[in-house]
Amino acid sequence: VKDARFNALSLVAGRWPVGSNQIVIDKKTSGRKDFSVGDTIGVSTAAGVREFKITGIANFAGVSSIGGATISVFDVPTAQQMFDKLGKLDEVQVAGKEGVTPQQLAAEIRPLLPATAQVRTSEAQVHEATQETNGGLGILQKVLLAFAGIALFVGSFVIANTLSITIAQRVREFATLRTIGGSRRQVLRTVMLEALVVGVIASVAGLFLGLGLAKGLNAMFVALGVEFPSGGTVFATRTIVVSLLVGIIVTLLASLRPALKATRVPPIAAVREGATLPASRFTRLGPIVSLATLALGILLLVYGIFGGGLTTASRLLALGFGTLILFIGVALNAKRAVRPLASVLGWPGTRIGGTPGTLARENAMRNPSRTASTASALMIGLALITFVAILGAGLRAGFQDAVDKLFVANYAITAQNGFDPYTKEVDSTVVGIPGITAVSAIRSGDARVFGDEIFITAVEPDMAKTVRVEWFKGNTAVPSQLGRDGAFVDKDYAEEHDLAIGSPIPLETPTGTQLDLRVKGIFDPPDGGSPFGNVTMSTATFDANYSNPENIMTLINIKGGINEANTAQLDRALGEFPETKILTAEQFKDNQAQILDRVLNLLYALLG
Repeated sequence: VKDARFNALSLVAGRWPVGSNQIVIDKKTSGRKDFSVGDTIGVSTAAGVREFKITGIANFAGVSSIGGATISVFDVPTAQQMFDKLGKLDEVQVAGKEGVTPQQLAAEIRPLLPATAQVRTSEAQVHEATQETNGGLGILQKVLLAFAGIALFVGSFVIANTLSITIAQRVREFATLRTIGGSRRQVLRTVMLEALVVGVIASVAGLFLGLGLAKGLNAMFVALGVEFPSGGTVFATRTIVVSLLVGIIVTLLASLRPALKATRVPPIAAVREGATLPASRFTRLGPIVSLATLALGILLLVYGIFGGGLTTASRLLALGFGTLILFIGVALNAKRAVRPLASVLGWPGTRIGGTPGTLARENAMRNPSRTASTASALMIGLALITFVAILGAGLRAGFQDAVDKLFVANYAITAQNGFDPYTKEVDSTVVGIPGITAVSAIRSGDARVFGDEIFITAVEPDMAKTVRVEWFKGNTAVPSQLGRDGAFVDKDYAEEHDLAIGSPIPLETPTGTQLDLRVKGIFDPPDGGSPFGNVTMSTATFDANYSNPENIMTLINIKGGINEANTAQLDRALGEFPETKILTAEQFKDNQAQILDRVLNLLYALLG
């Protein structure tokens, strides 16, 4: 960047690169690998590893790296040559003269641009970049909010239970208030005021504990080498207001039932030891309401699981509300099971623990409602942990089953982290190895189809030698018949868009190129998923319409199959491409399972 106003990078040592053999690297890499100005560093390129002299070390937006990624800075001619973009630029930033508004400047530039380019004001560009970032973080935000909701739900059980216990202990206190003229409304106000004070104090404490947790998480990311540009911790007014309101309202709502019970304390209880609260006139409806709630929760879950013709959103909504209502239904009915359960399960405690064990057993049986309410919060936590554990095991087993069904190649090449794309030049290097019988690459990209942004893939004509596909419409010859205008889709995508053999698929590439593809096959993926996108075309079509095409994996067959000699031979060939690795089918399964395990560990941490 010639003008420093447009440069997010700032030098901390040395100078910017000038010439085809010079590079600037990020400060994090410099410190971690002990590089300094004047050293030589290898860079993985499409043609293999290339040596560069380090002329400078830089920060990006005030931090030493972006999320642990490495940063390499070249001069423009070198970058254009390395990325096969001679005479091309990805972005041009423009500043107007004093008094010229961004809108005026954009209007003057727009007529000068080709059809494949567009102009945006800085405000519009920031908005677009923010939307993309928010889209990527949207799933994480929803997960965090879901766990926040779970915490409030469990917390409301604990609050209601705690206040029920304290009110039960204060029966004579409330009765005394009644004997000296206190009204039911005054007792209600007293309990609700206490709940309000507790809610305010707890919400303020929770707010600042949350702030501390956010700073702690950021410090943990930095310690792990995952640092992001930041303008400081965002502690917005909205965050304060929402946090306090939610905490206080949840506390008040959870306190309402115990507070109403407190108003029913009769004045006579002041002189009676061990007095209990009188039954409400609605008590007789309790069994009906609790059983109806339980039945409703079960019906919603059954509908969400087995209901036909539901959208994904509707199905998830039914499952979510069904689970929530089921929890409430179980909690309402649990008190009926407490006495027999405590009697049976507490019996060993009376034999082992003696008098304390007997007291514990009888205490649990004496007040079934309190015991059930206490256990309900634990029930929810254990149910969620069990759910995530079963989900994780199911996803793992499903994925491994899918690999067993699809993966018929001897080896697979992937990026070192298992999911990043890598240069397709790897394929031509591998093809020259003696004994190779098939090299079948799978490339990936994005496209707009039927108005939606989707993930697409591209395959070689000999794909059938390395991947076993169960065809719903078509046969193993489909990949070799794709040609310039053919594509295959998965069964669900075909049903969603009413596609059949011969149906047109209007596809728009990121550069605006329109492709008119036709369906030549429909496959039925295994439950654990497949490596293919919604739409898959031939690599010839993909390479002709996508700049700098890259692979997500390359599948290989070799004479002799999997053995030490073949593995060593492939490892040597990939020495020119250090961002890649060679895997057997078992190693491929384990590698992908590790990625899944990291996601599940995040869920377990949130549950904790």
